[in-house]
Amino acid sequence: MRLVLASTSAYRAAVLHEASIAFEAVAPLVDERSYDHRFEKLGPDAYVVELARAKARSVVDQLRAGDAPDARQTIVIGCDQIAVLTVDGGPTLLHKPGTAARAVEQLMMMSGSAHALLNGVVAIDLESGDEYHEVDRHRITMRSFDEAEATRYVRDFAPLDCAGSYRIEDDADLLADVEGEHRSGIIGLPLPTLGRLLAAAEKGHCE
Repeated sequence: MRLVLASTSAYRAAVLHEASIAFEAVAPLVDERSYDHRFEKLGPDAYVVELARAKARSVVDQLRAGDAPDARQTIVIGCDQIAVLTVDGGPTLLHKPGTAARAVEQLMMMSGSAHALLNGVVAIDLESGDEYHEVDRHRITMRSFDEAEATRYVRDFAPLDCAGSYRIEDDADLLADVEGEHRSGIIGLPLPTLGRLLAAAEKGHCE
């Protein structure tokens, strides 16, 4: 089976490399922020799947339009990760911060509280167009810390490209508790979820 990752994320690539999974990476042509207005209507689960689907379909379209190798046994994987904090009784989407100031602001919002980290993963069979998807969920509890500590963390680790403004792999002590299926999901590509989707796609080929 040929696996094409619809992402150029170094974090997701590292997860696959560490698991000795062969893959190709193709950049999806998707503006994530253009989907922001759909979050409130869809809710976190459907929203994160929609973004992952958009990325996967973008790469499917690129492969079909180009001189791609035989489409048989080719699966395109789209992924998206969001952090969601409950504020005033409703879900608030935390974007990749982009700036140090925004990263500190996000961390202070989460200090001493729990938030959800969701991964939408979509697998599309390049030949048939069949789609398989799943949402991986984690509940992350941050310990209490002050703004000075949050500022030091951002200065030392620069998590500006991470949903929620932190990385579990950093040598820092921000997290008090982590609930979820597998650590790879916090990094951005949950391996158990990927395994189930690939198995479903393989079964679809055999039917």
